[in-house]
Amino acid sequence: MANGKKFRLTGYQLDTTGLPLVERRTINGNPEEVPTTIGKVYRTVVPIDPETRKETYLKFEVEDRVTEVAVRTESGEQVFAGEHFNKQMLYETLRLLQDFGVAKDEDGELIDPFQNAVWFWYDQIWGETGPRDYFFVVFNNRIVREHLTISVPLEKTVDPLNFIPLAGSYGRALSRFWYSKFCCETITGRLMVLRHRRSELNHYHRQDDVVASLRGIRVVLWVLILIAGLILVRLLK
Repeated sequence: MANGKKFRLTGYQLDTTGLPLVERRTINGNPEEVPTTIGKVYRTVVPIDPETRKETYLKFEVEDRVTEVAVRTESGEQVFAGEHFNKQMLYETLRLLQDFGVAKDEDGELIDPFQNAVWFWYDQIWGETGPRDYFFVVFNNRIVREHLTISVPLEKTVDPLNFIPLAGSYGRALSRFWYSKFCCETITGRLMVLRHRRSELNHYHRQDDVVASLRGIRVVLWVLILIAGLILVRLLK
């Protein structure tokens, strides 16, 4: 997916719960690194009640310290480190929860953000340290990030199993819907269309223009039918 493996214009769900991290602790004055995963860190802010077996949402703050990610709750601060990509995924997932809250289903149950958030790729720019891939993110049925960047050092790779593309006719329809909204309703999307006039993104922009034109034609046709009806009524009197 990076370093030669290219993303494409579609939505991706991220399977990142098992990505490894370490929690940095100080025990009896000695620094230690305790193995953990993104999924386990997530459970520190969305724990499961042992009696009701339901998830609960705790207030927290998350901070990106470049070499580590800090998570603060009422219980205190935890610090996590690991591969750059893994830290990015932890930080961005928790930021979604922090900034936009949790999503709930029809029964009021919390929806897992790893399943609810969809990342739509739209550009890649290469720098001295490697590629930077740009996404917009849909969470809880709205675009919540117009430009979210994943950067992976040249010597590293991103496991494609962590990025699951939307599949089937529903996945294609969902991608068309959100790319059209991105290109027509966000500043970043409009700028990308102007920057890449021959790209597939421009197709989504034109597609939305066609839909708008058809709606306008439909309105005109209804007006003409109404006028014709009024003329017919007058002639029959």
